[in-house]
Amino acid sequence: MPFVSPWFLRNCCNRQTQQTTVRQFDDNNFIPSSIEVFTLNAQTIAPNAEIPFSDTLHNTGVSFKFTNGNNFVEVISSGIYKVSFVASLKNATDEEVNLSIAIDGTKQDASTVYQQLRANEFDNVSTEMVLRVTDTPVKISIINSSLATFNAHNSMLSIVRTGNF
Repeated sequence: MPFVSPWFLRNCCNRQTQQTTVRQFDDNNFIPSSIEVFTLNAQTIAPNAEIPFSDTLHNTGVSFKFTNGNNFVEVISSGIYKVSFVASLKNATDEEVNLSIAIDGTKQDASTVYQQLRANEFDNVSTEMVLRVTDTPVKISIINSSLATFNAHNSMLSIVRTGNF
């Protein structure tokens, strides 16, 4: 059996423990929120046109405003957001399609996806970006930034608030 000195027992083991309060990091009362808007039916999208969204799949409501039939989602709270878009596209001819996430109507080149469509087949197209919103409100939309006209089926725009700054 190991020897334990009386000094150790008296000074270390019988000492009252101090209560330490640890404050958990709360990111300035961060409230996560997200929205998903989509189009169910085929929508013909002309060059330089925004994709119209017909309905809301999910909305926590604290950071966004959306009215069914709008071409945009309005971000009403500052923060950091992940913006994602996915669509199933179909066209009668082989063409390159360019889709861009747009902020207040201005396409963001960093988010532009370039994809060659196959004639009369469904092609999945997606793009995403991280957005820092300081001045609100901000309108987020998807723009057909190509010369091609195509049909968008089951398009979905998803915006998730990932934090404050």
